[in-house]
Amino acid sequence: MPFKQVNRYFKDKGFRPFPFQKTAWERTANGIHQLIQCPTGSGKTLAATGAMIERLLTEPSLNGLRLLYVTPLRAMTKDLELALKDPFKANEVRILARNSDTSAKDRANLFRKAPHILMTTPESLSVILSSPKSIDLFSTLESIVVDEWHDLMSSKRGVQMSLCLSRLMRLSNHPTITGISATLRDPHLALEALLPNGVMGQLTQADIERTVTLSIAESSEDSRLPWAGHLGLNLLRPVSRRLVPGQTTILFTNTRNQAEQWYQALCIVRMDLSIALHHGSLAASARHGVEKQLKLGDIDCVVATSALDLGVDFQAVEKIIQIGSPRSVSRMIQRAGRASHRPGSRTDVLLVPTNRLHLNEFSALADALDAESLEPIRPPEHCLDVLIQHLVTIALQEPWHPDSIFKEVTSSWAYRDLSRKTFNRLLTVLLKGSDSLEKYPEYRRLEQRGDGCFVLVSNHAARRHRMSIGTIVSHAYVRVRMRRGRSLGEVEESFAGRLKPGDIFRFSGKRLETIRLSEGELIVKPARSGKSGEVPRWTGGRLPLSETLATRVMQDFQRQRPLSKRIQNKEWLANALLKTASIQGRISHCPRQDMTLGERFKTRDGYHLCLYPFAGWLVHQALGPLIATRIAKRIPATLTVTVNDYGVEILSPEPEPLDRCVEDWGAIVSPERLNSDLEHALNLSELVKRQFRATARISGLIFEGYPGRQKSLRMLQTSAGLLFDVLSQYDPMHVLLEQAKYDVLRDEFDMERLKKTLNTLTQHRLTVKAIHQPSPLALPLVIDRLSARLSTETVAERMARLTRGFNATA
Repeated sequence: MPFKQVNRYFKDKGFRPFPFQKTAWERTANGIHQLIQCPTGSGKTLAATGAMIERLLTEPSLNGLRLLYVTPLRAMTKDLELALKDPFKANEVRILARNSDTSAKDRANLFRKAPHILMTTPESLSVILSSPKSIDLFSTLESIVVDEWHDLMSSKRGVQMSLCLSRLMRLSNHPTITGISATLRDPHLALEALLPNGVMGQLTQADIERTVTLSIAESSEDSRLPWAGHLGLNLLRPVSRRLVPGQTTILFTNTRNQAEQWYQALCIVRMDLSIALHHGSLAASARHGVEKQLKLGDIDCVVATSALDLGVDFQAVEKIIQIGSPRSVSRMIQRAGRASHRPGSRTDVLLVPTNRLHLNEFSALADALDAESLEPIRPPEHCLDVLIQHLVTIALQEPWHPDSIFKEVTSSWAYRDLSRKTFNRLLTVLLKGSDSLEKYPEYRRLEQRGDGCFVLVSNHAARRHRMSIGTIVSHAYVRVRMRRGRSLGEVEESFAGRLKPGDIFRFSGKRLETIRLSEGELIVKPARSGKSGEVPRWTGGRLPLSETLATRVMQDFQRQRPLSKRIQNKEWLANALLKTASIQGRISHCPRQDMTLGERFKTRDGYHLCLYPFAGWLVHQALGPLIATRIAKRIPATLTVTVNDYGVEILSPEPEPLDRCVEDWGAIVSPERLNSDLEHALNLSELVKRQFRATARISGLIFEGYPGRQKSLRMLQTSAGLLFDVLSQYDPMHVLLEQAKYDVLRDEFDMERLKKTLNTLTQHRLTVKAIHQPSPLALPLVIDRLSARLSTETVAERMARLTRGFNATA
């Protein structure tokens, strides 16, 4: 196929299509499903849509929806709408973006006069599918594009998308599915997870090299690197000097608290610059305003979190600064892709260490980029809460028979192994909630007609479900509102629940004083300048170190080869790494892959045993309590556990429990009886109870209320708690209880990686070194524990005393 129209468009723009774009067009035109993998800024959107652009330009008389473009971010839908309108300036091709920000008028117009191209999110697509009118809307669909598939497939949103694709394949005449991703370790698995079970597709990969170079912010006598910490503000001045007026920079942080702190600090030291704040908890109007400034290049610096990671195209961005370790190779590639958003361009990223061990992570990051060693993505499977929501959504569209819907659901990759027995248990939940809830009509959502088809039990049940379609939650949030009414955004309820009237915290670039938590809203006012007692942090998401980087960090202590050439100041970094390894080796041993390093020392706090599996924070969250519990089974002990990405600290008032741990090491880390020991070690029932609220919200078992009449936070907590207790007592094998437990073990403790770590620990010998002071590896664990409690001695003073013998200033 010559693709004359789209080639002419490229020529008018002064570009020539890449070979991978032409290949993608041919495959779409021939009805071949595909996954396009190419670097950010290489024209992947036009690769995925070029064939349909050609068809719509060639056949202007076509009516009905032809192209559905699904993206994970609302901000991307508007950006894509503008980009796709460009080829059709002289044509009457209708293009519409539909998301939660879309006006009621535009939502209604979707069905009155169908667009040729529709851009939406997975959540909004579910809402569209709930309408009976969507059957006609999607009947003409020819092509489906799923953007940023690597991001979607790693969460329940990808499962939701997969179910929607299975439904669309049934409603349409076999549309062509195209996935887009810039960062994937296993593209074959990604393609398999994208397509309906048994449907074949092909990989379309771009042969375009995008170079990412790394520069490390160097410490000096005036800005020495601490051995522990995560803010990095000690390097504020050298970082601020890198910001240039008129040159747009995105400064990425890993947590929202970190973003708030850096934004405040930069505003103080660089008052000559236009600086903005962007993270996912801010009000939508604030985020959209910053995104507009980024597109126009009207801002000098944006302090951001992962909310700007994905493929929104900001052509004006020229520099990227990363505060702290990005924690994964894939995340670094995504963030680097936000600058120099042009095919084949080079991006130089300034990496800012917040502590000395981040230098080791930066070296490991460069090695992993050289080896193209990305993190594996494990798509979630059998998410029964998502499936329950989807089944009710499809019942709103049209009645369905269990046999046909079971076949449709199991055509989705995530549910390919779903048994009919489990599916029938889900039908019980839809019909009556459970045997213990059947007398309560609010838990009856569907009923079975005489012909065997399932329909909504009432208009009331239908209205309630429409209010929660697309809900995929991991944490509950409360709105932050000024006393005089203006909304600032949202924070996690777990944080808001700990605040007392008068407490001070930073949010939306402001110092705020808590007034009260009421009806699901945190009411605040500006804090007076002299007011002290600021709350140090709010949650905002902690990023665990990936397995890929953790393994390379361990190897880095024994590095013999030169540093990567992509590091611009590698001589300085090499010298700093050598000093760290020298201090670690002088005080203790350097870690090695063929052994498990342990360190024992005594302080005024007690007897310490530090162990270094290098398995990442999620795994260590479970491993630490597991080790402590198994020690306590052997000898009565009062143990304190602290964990980070590198290791685990066990603190005891007496040395005997630690002696027993070393003596019985093989049994202490055995993978046998793992589940039962974890139940005891982690107080798992409480964690599952907390997770159950999210599971119940996704599945629709808990109703949050109508717009303007939402249930209060306390009411939701009480409802979920009572429901959990009833099901635990009378229906302990309920599918949603099982789902909540599975989610806790998978998402909060990475159960699969924990089992792998235990197997590795049993195979490697334990080498324990008695030391006289905390080593560079032990010190962050000690400081983390000190930071979590009140003390008359400041943490900084204590850290200075503990590092007195290190003699390293770099």
